[in-house]
Amino acid sequence: MIVLARVFFPADLGLLALATAYVHLFANAGVHGWPRNLAAAQAEDPATVRTAFSLSFVRDAGLLSAYLLCMIPFARLFGRPELVDWLVVLAPVCMKHTLELPAAFVARAGRSAAIHAPRFVEILLYPILATVLVGLDFGVRSLPLAFTASFLVARGLLWTLQPIPVAFGFRRETAQRFLAFRWTMLVTSVLAFFANKLDDLVVFAFAGDAALGFYGIAFVFPVVCVQLVGTASAILYPVFVKLRDDLDKTRACFTRASRSLAHLLLPTALFVAVFAEAIVTTAFGSRWLDVAPLLRLFAIGVALREGLAGLWIALATSHGRTHLTLVASLVDLALVLAAGVPMTARFGAIGAAWSFVILSAAGVLFVSWPAIRRILGDLAYLRALRLPVGVTSLTTALAIGLEAAWPGGGLRLVAKLAVCASAHTLLLAICGGGALRTSIRFARLVTGSRYAPLAGASGPSRSPRG
Repeated sequence: MIVLARVFFPADLGLLALATAYVHLFANAGVHGWPRNLAAAQAEDPATVRTAFSLSFVRDAGLLSAYLLCMIPFARLFGRPELVDWLVVLAPVCMKHTLELPAAFVARAGRSAAIHAPRFVEILLYPILATVLVGLDFGVRSLPLAFTASFLVARGLLWTLQPIPVAFGFRRETAQRFLAFRWTMLVTSVLAFFANKLDDLVVFAFAGDAALGFYGIAFVFPVVCVQLVGTASAILYPVFVKLRDDLDKTRACFTRASRSLAHLLLPTALFVAVFAEAIVTTAFGSRWLDVAPLLRLFAIGVALREGLAGLWIALATSHGRTHLTLVASLVDLALVLAAGVPMTARFGAIGAAWSFVILSAAGVLFVSWPAIRRILGDLAYLRALRLPVGVTSLTTALAIGLEAAWPGGGLRLVAKLAVCASAHTLLLAICGGGALRTSIRFARLVTGSRYAPLAGASGPSRSPRG
């Protein structure tokens, strides 16, 4: 995004955000991934693999047909007829689930590097291709072309690393197992899309494409944090499943994992909030300075939602409480409609960012914590968060002092971040050396190392499915 922000204007990235919001409505429908999970569980059975491929292909083909039928009305609804050309180029993304089917077998084999490599290639290739296409006079069309090309190259690499047979076939009992997956996960995924992407549509409708461009750049930080939590949740999910009959071990595992996640997310989020202007000026340039207040609010929202209760969905689904995720999606959607829409209409993009903070706080208070209490019996894990919250508060005060006494970006920003990170690590080592070691082990877990049990699980899990 740094490269794209240097090359394109806010209005261009705002139009891309609108287009990708439409694409993700169809690409993420039914994101529960039942063919991938069940195929990975029986990877040696060719009939299971063929059935999983066939069902994924049929589902994605149906979604692609609906996508193509609705794209012209969607473009007319927002008064941007040129959006149709972009949506045609982005259409292959609707086949996402079929193209990502090999990821199930990669995960089953414990080859985490093979999972991360295609994602890294996609992230790296996208801005490079966009810049090259701009140099070849493709103009703003470079954005959808580069997006689709990097998506296809990354999925092609995934198939190269883990080839699976491409063959159609159905086994009745296997298909019934696939289709019997809890319907609540399907509904939840659709509602989650509207809760997560409706703000983009509202910002575009009330504030315009340039405001959505600023909003989209700022929202990159929450997306990265959510992906981090999602990776940790996928790896911890089988551990929670293994321990669900032992409440004490489940509580201990969830407590240590939550504390480690807080050690990673809280200081990062609060440092971003303090140094928002310097970060935006250094990374994106002065023309993107309107991103800074949005970035600050998003960092606060991430600290609340992911830092204090980020792993609750993995805990709930591992215990069969999928209806709780449905409730969470309904609450999110209701808050977006009740608070997000009127605040965006009145205050523009900054109103949408404030509604994100409100939604995060309400989600933790009224959804995440009650769900955790219902499963674990109490919220005792919050006592373990006193250390990361206390240490982060001290180093945040140091960061505020440094920013007030020594304002500016560039190398000064790097120096201030280094001072704060060193102080945070030192305080953490003094106050809780064991917590520091657990956090380091947790960071290795999330980045792809073998799982070292956080609390009494009976051996390493190398199958991060969720």
